[in-house]
Amino acid sequence: MKTSNTLAISSDADKSRPAGHERYFYHSFPRRGKNSAIEVEKGLKILRSIRDFGLLLAPETVKWKQPCSNGTFREFLPVIQKRVCFTEIQVDEIRRHSTAFGGFGLEFDNITIRNIGAVPAFYLPRYTEEFNNLSAIGALLFSIAMDARTIFQSIDKFAEIIKTWNRGDQPTLFQFADESGKVLESTSLDIGEVKKFLDFIGYRVTPFSDMKNGMEAFLQFFQHIHRDKKKAPLDGRVTESILQKWAAPVEKGHARYDELHTALKDLCAQFGKKPNALARISIIQTEEDVHGAIDGDNLVLLLATVFQGLSPAQRSAFRRLVA
Repeated sequence: MKTSNTLAISSDADKSRPAGHERYFYHSFPRRGKNSAIEVEKGLKILRSIRDFGLLLAPETVKWKQPCSNGTFREFLPVIQKRVCFTEIQVDEIRRHSTAFGGFGLEFDNITIRNIGAVPAFYLPRYTEEFNNLSAIGALLFSIAMDARTIFQSIDKFAEIIKTWNRGDQPTLFQFADESGKVLESTSLDIGEVKKFLDFIGYRVTPFSDMKNGMEAFLQFFQHIHRDKKKAPLDGRVTESILQKWAAPVEKGHARYDELHTALKDLCAQFGKKPNALARISIIQTEEDVHGAIDGDNLVLLLATVFQGLSPAQRSAFRRLVA
């Protein structure tokens, strides 16, 4: 299926396609080099690689910190996450999606994506600067999962040692050490008692090695919600202030308020969703609405606003047109 500058190879290409509201999962590429002269060349290389070797589980190092009640942070070792990403969108949204994630895309239906083991990611919001609220609950839950992984790693290590232990059941010294070999913690444990303990807690449960690997896999699905701190926070009121010369908010009491908000509810209901309680609707104004044609200054502002939303390639094309 080809839509504008986006190539999508469908897992059910022989089926009839709806008007554009059907939703599919897309693996898009190349993210680096998108909207550039080398995009097609890079995209074809990646496509050949997928054909020959399969989808690439790209590694990403993610660092986490747990905010503490005293205003400090508890730091964790980086998590090396390996995954491949799919985005669920409507067919008619491919063009907009491709400008951010690349002009090539592999399309999968819901059944296919589930059959290859895809699992939704957990997006955790960053905590606020204050420590007297619940904004850090996501980081807290993740830190608990990290601790659980460490416990399972230790239990599995004990189990592996005991499997090959041949020195009797006498008390034995165990130590925790860092990468440099510095001892961080030590204790003496009776091997016989450790065996009994592991047999007891391991009764009719998943093997310890599988628990360790399962926790490692579980941590692959947690993602920070990234936001550039240098940019202004996302706020619809900012958008309204920029567009107020050309679009007017539909407030309560407006003749079309009920009509438009009902239409929004119906649209969201098609996907099992409800509009946010703070949702607002604006409508484009006509020349009569703004009491005359757009003057020169406003036209320049409008063009500048549109230009800021263009991709680098589109900006270059625009400059050539007005040069």
